[in-house]
Amino acid sequence: MPAEFVAEEGPLKGLVLALEEKEEWAIGRDPDLCDLVVEDSTVSRKHLLCRKEAEGFVLENLSDTNPAKINNEPFLERKLLEDGDKVSIGKTIFHFYKEGMPTSFEVPSPEEVEEEAFMEPEEVSSETIFREEELPEPELDLTEGGRFVLKVIAGPNTGAEFALDLDKEYLIGTDAATCDIVFHDLSISRQHARFGLSAEGELTIEDLGSRNGVIVDKERVIGKRDLDPNTVVGVGTSAFLVIDREAPAVTIAAPILEPILKEELPEEAEEVEVEKKAVAKPTLSTGTLILSLIIGGAVILLGVGLVSLLRVSEVVSIPHDYSQEISSAVEKFPGVQFTYNKASSKLFLVGHVSTGIKKNELIYNLQGLMFIKNYEDNVVIDESIWHEMNILLSKISDFQGVSMHSPGPGQFVLTGYLQTNKQAAALTDYMNLNFAYLDKLENLVVVEEQVMEEVVSALLQQGFNGAAVAFSNGELVMTGYISSTDLTTFQSQLEQFKQISGVRTVRNYVVALSPEQAVVDLNEKYPGRYQVTGFSKHGDVNINVVINGRMLTRGDSIDNMTITSIQPHTIFLEKEGLKYKVDYNK
Repeated sequence: MPAEFVAEEGPLKGLVLALEEKEEWAIGRDPDLCDLVVEDSTVSRKHLLCRKEAEGFVLENLSDTNPAKINNEPFLERKLLEDGDKVSIGKTIFHFYKEGMPTSFEVPSPEEVEEEAFMEPEEVSSETIFREEELPEPELDLTEGGRFVLKVIAGPNTGAEFALDLDKEYLIGTDAATCDIVFHDLSISRQHARFGLSAEGELTIEDLGSRNGVIVDKERVIGKRDLDPNTVVGVGTSAFLVIDREAPAVTIAAPILEPILKEELPEEAEEVEVEKKAVAKPTLSTGTLILSLIIGGAVILLGVGLVSLLRVSEVVSIPHDYSQEISSAVEKFPGVQFTYNKASSKLFLVGHVSTGIKKNELIYNLQGLMFIKNYEDNVVIDESIWHEMNILLSKISDFQGVSMHSPGPGQFVLTGYLQTNKQAAALTDYMNLNFAYLDKLENLVVVEEQVMEEVVSALLQQGFNGAAVAFSNGELVMTGYISSTDLTTFQSQLEQFKQISGVRTVRNYVVALSPEQAVVDLNEKYPGRYQVTGFSKHGDVNINVVINGRMLTRGDSIDNMTITSIQPHTIFLEKEGLKYKVDYNK
């Protein structure tokens, strides 16, 4: 026999969980997730995991709220079961038997067999998954109690009686915590039906959406229905009737079968002489006989044709590929994945669709598949996500230049412009807190401060000190002066600036000066403004000059212009990449 868990204490006493046909069993109260079901509200949906390994059966706890115990001791890790261990699951205590529940059988001797042959045969009860104790045969006592009595006449609870009160409703099911009339029958739902008894003695029965339904007069009850006394009601594999003690008793008598008389056969059969009758000549004419034969042949041919036409051929059942049909229904939605549970006819949907119209189209395609009874919808509409995010971003002044859109299902892109790196860091923190799909988000926001730093750095490396830069909303503006000899290099650099992410257009207002124009003569531009009244020299090199009464040397500044060189007759200065000169002592 296979190993078994046998309930010996608790509300499910008698329940047997057989460990057979597999190497691993999930135990809990959810029939969709578990192999062995324990209908107890204190048991988790997936409570235990039992495995068959080389050393024996191993039990693993899966419940955190009400973990199972072995021999009244909780366990956290894998536990090897021994024969006879007590396993507490919810409110019920199960005994574990490696070879099944032990029973003692003795082989009878030939003498005992002969004695038992003369004994009356005992009635053998039908086997169920509950091992019930032998109960005395229930007797129906109609002299005590109220007017109405509910009596169970079939099923594991056969013989049980429940007194009923007028003007009251009773809940029928297997849940002892919520039901008024409790059946220990696995084919009955937790809350199976509602039975009503009015103050005038009128009976009603209502199906509460049970799996196996309520049967009255060989018909399934839909909604609520009136009921007559002494009518048999079927719930699952059990049946009951309601007895009205004040109603006249009706006796149902079985019809008496008439005896079949058998005639005795005589010991000796009498000989019967058969008289030979002379064959009479046909009275029909030859033409009529031929016509009759033709009609008869036509009838025979017609009969053969009808038999061939109506001949039943064996229909070969072709396995139905449900997954292929579901794949065809969702193939236009690449962002949606599905899982189909054939046992419960339930479909699980996850993923993304672009718009609400696409979502309605997906549901419409699935509603045409009649084998899907229900489905769990976890599909996200991207349009509503990025639309709500744009409303939140528009309420923050620093982020008003940023927006979100979705180029495809399950894809989100941030675009726009920010002025400083500080604003970019604040945007990243805000999205981490308020956006739930960061793994599907691509940040393409352009930071103007970063673009400016990259452009200025490139200009300094090329020696374009006289060029100035401005950047706003994707437009890069170049101003200033460069030497005409560097014009080709500068144009090449502008093409590279156009490749920078976030730069939409480049406007060039830089002026190219010839070598002669590159040095501005301050004596001509501002006559009499810069007066050189003296100078000092060391050897043949002038090291100091006096301009407008100030003694200056190389590196000093005047009017924001830096002295770069002092020659015997010329002073060279520079400001923002432009070169200037002042002639003296000529």
